[in-house]
Amino acid sequence: MSAIAGRGHWFGIVFVRNPYSRFVSLYEYAKRKGFARFCESFQTFADRLPLRIRKSRITKVHARKQIDFMTLKPNFLGRFEHITEDVASLEKILRIKLEMIHINRRKDGACWEDQYAGTNVMAFVRKFYALDVTLWKEVSAGRILGTSQSVVLNGPMLTRSSDVITDE
Repeated sequence: MSAIAGRGHWFGIVFVRNPYSRFVSLYEYAKRKGFARFCESFQTFADRLPLRIRKSRITKVHARKQIDFMTLKPNFLGRFEHITEDVASLEKILRIKLEMIHINRRKDGACWEDQYAGTNVMAFVRKFYALDVTLWKEVSAGRILGTSQSVVLNGPMLTRSSDVITDE
């Protein structure tokens, strides 16, 4: 949540990311951080993640569900995949200029969908991040928003989940 200086109130801002691309990013991050045994393949990573979540800071923090970061209903709900357009909308609403720096850009140009080919990982992500998938779909479809832009006025909000998914 961000305080708007001099305006005496809080304005909540949340950007949601496609859970499927976010999971590929988590996998790539874990590989870069040296979790070789854990990351033998994309499928192995997904299979072992539920067991690793309680043991590793990387998975405990980075694998956390997006919905769990949303403790209050935000005033603005944007989409990571449309961040440029949504930040422009936010600038108009707040009447301020925001500077964004993209520091973790993928350099190989690969598409996140390619990682899922020949695996069952998409089903895992759909189950493991069920509320995140629902939130992302609702935001992307504009059903959770108060207007055609990324502003939540009095729209519905998903409830926070501590454990929607079990890994049996």
